[in-house]
Amino acid sequence: MNKITIAGCGRVGESTAQILAEEELCREILLLDIHDGVPEGVALDIQQSASLLRFDTRVTGATDPAAMAGSDMVIVTAGASCPASPFSTGNTGSSPSPWVYRRYSMKTVWSKSSS
Repeated sequence: MNKITIAGCGRVGESTAQILAEEELCREILLLDIHDGVPEGVALDIQQSASLLRFDTRVTGATDPAAMAGSDMVIVTAGASCPASPFSTGNTGSSPSPWVYRRYSMKTVWSKSSS
């Protein structure tokens, strides 16, 4: 697999990216989030552990959903409990779908990148 996108840079998204990178399950991992600087910072933290943990996966971060074009897989770890979400319920077990579709317009981006 060449590219995996992880939508959501919270603890679950960060842990998922770290494990995927360590296992070298793809060549590139993109972390996507709505908060400026967060996905880039998380990606940099993971990327800097590459020499210690001996992995070759490239990890990057972005806030622009267009960056996920060409992804072979999209993993959604963003949840509706995100305070920035208009759908926020405050429950950690909320479904991520409304937040992701509203914030990233993933459905539109995904259909464009799949064509």
